[in-house]
Amino acid sequence: MTIQERNQANGRSRTSAKMREIEAEFGEPFWDVVKGCAAMGLSRSVTADAIGYDRSAFFRLLRRYGQPVRWADYKDLQVWQDREYPDDWADRIAAGRRASGERCRWVRVEGVVMLQRDYAVMMGISDTQARRDRLAGVIEEVKEGQPCS
Repeated sequence: MTIQERNQANGRSRTSAKMREIEAEFGEPFWDVVKGCAAMGLSRSVTADAIGYDRSAFFRLLRRYGQPVRWADYKDLQVWQDREYPDDWADRIAAGRRASGERCRWVRVEGVVMLQRDYAVMMGISDTQARRDRLAGVIEEVKEGQPCS
């Protein structure tokens, strides 16, 4: 019988000073705090940050002594629910890429060479759809475009 199994059989679990500090701060058992964070849709990393635990130490703690915690699926994490982009977000990204000269995707549309983003705006479609058009061969990708400006 391992020490962990013996302690659980005796109704005790391993508690560190940090765990006791978190219990005192939140006023409930450590594992209930962790389960509450998981129930709110927080990831393991965000939970560690929220309760003030070092991430690597928290991950080790979960592996070694973790109680059954029901973590949200990746697609259901709270971070994705709260994310809001401004209306001009894609334009800002495109302007930043033009200025830096990195990750500019040039395409030829009806003989005119333009950024893939500009093609999307011209056609009234999303960047993702413009990418699909490029990959499907609807528009031609130009390897050597003019410098981003």
